[in-house]
Amino acid sequence: MKPGSLVGKGRTSLVFEYGADSVVKVPNDWVPPHWAGLEAVYTDAVHKIGAPAPEVRDVVVIDGKDSVVFARVPGRSLWSEMCDRPNELEALTRVMVDLQGEIHCAGIPAQVPDLVGRTCEKIRLADTVSEAERSKGCDWVHALPRGAALLHGDFHPGNIVLNSNGAVAIDWFDATIGHPVADL
Repeated sequence: MKPGSLVGKGRTSLVFEYGADSVVKVPNDWVPPHWAGLEAVYTDAVHKIGAPAPEVRDVVVIDGKDSVVFARVPGRSLWSEMCDRPNELEALTRVMVDLQGEIHCAGIPAQVPDLVGRTCEKIRLADTVSEAERSKGCDWVHALPRGAALLHGDFHPGNIVLNSNGAVAIDWFDATIGHPVADL
């Protein structure tokens, strides 16, 4: 199946219609090939524990790149709502705060990595800094408070979709388990 119309654009990918009730997230060319698979695993695990995340339907190849097929979450982003309804900013912010609390209390999916380990893994891959700086960065991360909450990792109004069923968080690639303050 070929992707349909563009429905969203992020820093790392484009999202297209994919059939009647799905979307497909196609990574940009510079994105490492394994990222789509990781996002599919994390999002699926989060969805299966009942957290407000879209259902993962498949991983397919689009233009030679692994791409994730999600159930389409109808609605508008919280960011769009905030821009269009600035007089309701306080109530819309409350939606965001409540959703974040729901995520933090959702449970601990086994497939989602630990915040400290995942962050150090990303630091080790940062080839624009020296080995000494990477080592120091990991030391700092290991000194952070530990916790046991589900963290979204990229929680902002553009990654929240509002619909008649409530709010749903999208883009779970950076999901981890850790101290809730790390998600703020």
